[in-house]
Amino acid sequence: MGYLGAFGIDALLHDGKVYMTEINARFQGSSHVSSLIDRDSDRPDMFLEHMAAFMGLRAPAPVNMREFVAEQQDVSQVICHNCLDVEILRTSNSTTQDERMECALLPAHGIIVAQQAILFRVLWRGSVTGDGGRLFTDREPTLREIGGSLFSVSFNDRNDGGAQDVN
Repeated sequence: MGYLGAFGIDALLHDGKVYMTEINARFQGSSHVSSLIDRDSDRPDMFLEHMAAFMGLRAPAPVNMREFVAEQQDVSQVICHNCLDVEILRTSNSTTQDERMECALLPAHGIIVAQQAILFRVLWRGSVTGDGGRLFTDREPTLREIGGSLFSVSFNDRNDGGAQDVN
């Protein structure tokens, strides 16, 4: 189709057949995680390969995807949203001390986060789900603890003018 560089493909798997549903000619939300996996595997990441494609440089040798996936370390990306029915406020600058996790996309201290907006992203070294949908039972409390330590219900949504911890 003439695409050059990195792009994303959405597909559905049904009865053993893959159906293409969408091609996104841009980087994806998973691009950062993909680059970490490539870095850990001592391979050029998709950002470097994207630039190289536009410079006319040859692509690296293809890899066997099954082997590559089997050899890579598990890493998960969890995007946490404000699912409360009120705005919440970033009230703490602390983040997790767990070396398996890295928080990013955090709003600055004092910023109010609207309903359904992204609170933060957690890059978790390891799996967080067995089926791609439900979190392992020991992961959800940890994510709630992170959110509860960083955010409070916004003073705009409380009658007493104060803030209340989120959990």
